[in-house]
Amino acid sequence: MKEIGKQNFEKAERELKKQAEELANKVVSTPAIPEIQEVEADLNGFSLTDNGAYLSVSHPALHDATIGVVSKNEYEKGDKEAILRSVLEGKFAEYVSTHSLKFTGSFVEPTVNPAPKEAVIIPVEKKASEEKQIEPAKEITSDLPLLRSSDAFRQNVETAAFRASEKLDRFVASATNGLVSHLRSLRYDLPKVNEVDASKLVESNDSFNGHIVASVSLENATGPKYLNLPITISASKVIYPNEKETADFVSKGFDLRAKLEETLALETLTAMAKVDAEESWKSEEVANIISERTAEIKKEASDYTDGISSTEPGSHIKMQKHLLPGELADWEVGDCIYSDGKKWKLVSKGDGIDSNDKNAGSASLWDFVECLPEEASKETKADIPR
Repeated sequence: MKEIGKQNFEKAERELKKQAEELANKVVSTPAIPEIQEVEADLNGFSLTDNGAYLSVSHPALHDATIGVVSKNEYEKGDKEAILRSVLEGKFAEYVSTHSLKFTGSFVEPTVNPAPKEAVIIPVEKKASEEKQIEPAKEITSDLPLLRSSDAFRQNVETAAFRASEKLDRFVASATNGLVSHLRSLRYDLPKVNEVDASKLVESNDSFNGHIVASVSLENATGPKYLNLPITISASKVIYPNEKETADFVSKGFDLRAKLEETLALETLTAMAKVDAEESWKSEEVANIISERTAEIKKEASDYTDGISSTEPGSHIKMQKHLLPGELADWEVGDCIYSDGKKWKLVSKGDGIDSNDKNAGSASLWDFVECLPEEASKETKADIPR
């Protein structure tokens, strides 16, 4: 019964999400913020190549590829370190979204290398679109360690993410509060939002798009219900299900009263089964105790009869002769006693078999046998308690 309810709930949830997705506009996913990698560039690592009127600049931080050119005249008369730093910084500006640049070491003026004869570069005639895109080095070398993002950048990213999350939470809270008011306007009693799934809601171009699924409890004419309602979001505009759509969702929702009655019935049956099990256990324990006690009583009777456990007519018991009343000499074979609700007849005085004295009648235990039914009227000589 419980499993059927779970399957119905999952089916209803799938239908709700499907309807919500059909109502929602196409959403452009927000790209993940890439991790910024810090690249160290040694100020002693610049390389220059003479290409006529210009000097080509390269650095290991960008795979020793040509990253720009400077005029010979400008380089000779200007601040060499500042000029070369600006060339590298300008190239790294193209990768600001993924890499940051950090200069290390002390500047040493690089040696100018001659250009190969077959490869004279005239940069003023090259178009920007024809230049090969250069990415920062990705391998870790002694000259180029790729480090993790700086703490300051991480803090900025985390702060931005927190603000975006806070903005999303405020929007979702506003949308769900509006849903409660919307349900009241449709004459549903006691509407309440219990859970919210906003995983399909994203922000793009400063607006929210997608949908929210709210798990709602409310009461209609038939009683309390539990259901999922989709809230469509388009360009930050909140669209609630209309009256007919809401009624359809409510009709497919869980009947909480029936569910509660089902749960109570199950709990009652479980409690009854538990009581039955406990009573059965108690009865079994009492039976075991009685059985064990009976076994002890039988064992004691067996010990009293000197190992003879039979209680059928004709069984024997042995008794200390000194426990018998009167003079022992007055007792004769055939005399009867009454003990333990039965009549017993003396059949032997032991003839000394249990004594060091072998004379007749010297044994301490006398042997009695249970009287047969036809001997029941025979007079007893003594009543011996057990």
